[in-house]
Amino acid sequence: MVFKSRQTIVLVALVVAMIFGAIVLRTLGYHPPSAGAFCLSDYHRLQPVKTTVLSRTTQTPGRWNRIEIYRTNGIEGIDSLQCIAKNIDTNCHFILCNGRIGGDGQIVSTEKWAQQMPVIRSSYNDLGPGAQDERTIFVCVITNGPNARPTNYQMKRTEILVIELCRRLGISPKSVRYPDDWWRSNG
Repeated sequence: MVFKSRQTIVLVALVVAMIFGAIVLRTLGYHPPSAGAFCLSDYHRLQPVKTTVLSRTTQTPGRWNRIEIYRTNGIEGIDSLQCIAKNIDTNCHFILCNGRIGGDGQIVSTEKWAQQMPVIRSSYNDLGPGAQDERTIFVCVITNGPNARPTNYQMKRTEILVIELCRRLGISPKSVRYPDDWWRSNG
């Protein structure tokens, strides 16, 4: 007899806890509490990288042989991220947003990538030797200032983008160049 009453008490406590939890979640709506530097609820709102690397033009094996990641502290005169991405004169293949321009960690492919066109970057000193090759994929990471570091989202999403591009296009991981201080701690 005591066993049945114990089961009943546990069952009632479980139902009450579930109702209370549902009320709390409904009260929060779709605004989850902050969860530090890397909150999965924000991360899952971003478009998957596998979708981002697709293009309208056929991606032929051997077309691309290296990846250059570089930072900029903004894009002058930006009206909207989509306008920049659709502009054929945008001088990179992918843009990684910082939260001020687009969502933090959002990856936007540009028209150059959609058409599989090369980027010619002759005026940038931050690029490695041989980076002027027409077979280089350029990834622009927008930071919050000239000396600012990429956010944790940006670093993680850049890593995922690079892995997917290397896998899909047969690029050697040794042919990927990050800015010199990329791996320095964000803390």
